[in-house]
Amino acid sequence: MIYFYDDVCAKTVETIKSACDCEHILNDLRRIEQAERNIQLYGDLLTAHQLDLELRQKYPCINNMLDLANSINTSDTQTQGNCSKNEAIKTHLDQDYFGILCDTAIKKQIISSIKEFIKRVD
Repeated sequence: MIYFYDDVCAKTVETIKSACDCEHILNDLRRIEQAERNIQLYGDLLTAHQLDLELRQKYPCINNMLDLANSINTSDTQTQGNCSKNEAIKTHLDQDYFGILCDTAIKKQIISSIKEFIKRVD
């Protein structure tokens, strides 16, 4: 699991909400939240999976963040054996959400690298 600095996340969200050039980013974050609700309410995994693929293409920082987190993780228990499909896609959407925040934080010069966004990994 990846943990992020709350203050950096909060500052980034504030920046996204107040910057007129971040409207598309805010829209993507809202789409993630809606997809998570649709999983819970309707079991809509297909739309959530398609959104995940779209966002990972649109924001390469998501995969870069995950690669860094995987290189930091020294635990031998990286596999999530009994993870349901719902939980797996929700985890992917959560990763997308924070990856978008990380990408924005770097572009808006809130932080200078992905390492400054990740608090710890276990």
